[in-house]
Amino acid sequence: VLGTSFNIFARDDKYKVSCFTGAVKVSSSEGESEIIVKHQSIEIKGAQMELIDSDEIIEEAAAWKENRFVFTSVPIREVFEELERQLDIIIILNVDLKVKYTGNFSRGSSAEELLDIICKPLEINYKKTNLNTYEINTE
Repeated sequence: VLGTSFNIFARDDKYKVSCFTGAVKVSSSEGESEIIVKHQSIEIKGAQMELIDSDEIIEEAAAWKENRFVFTSVPIREVFEELERQLDIIIILNVDLKVKYTGNFSRGSSAEELLDIICKPLEINYKKTNLNTYEINTE
């Protein structure tokens, strides 16, 4: 592809394609397709396709190139799943959290630093139970 720059985010059954320059045609497994252009993203989750036209989403998509995590109104469970993936740790949620998280931080931070940043404002606690496992709870 000439003159086009884009990012693809893939986790389980969730895919997000973000276009930085040019245009990208995105097709779902159900045969639905959409062409996105600069500053647009499309998210595919299961059988649903959603077009997103937002500079904020584009910033999130590009953050990984700068070794940053950027989350905007993301279910907290997905934030913890991404930390597990990026830091090679296990996070056990002992609470059913229904909150969405907005924040950003550097990839070079330790698991404890990142869990402090996320957990303290939400008034939830974590404890390290072994070398790479953390439990999240409200006590």
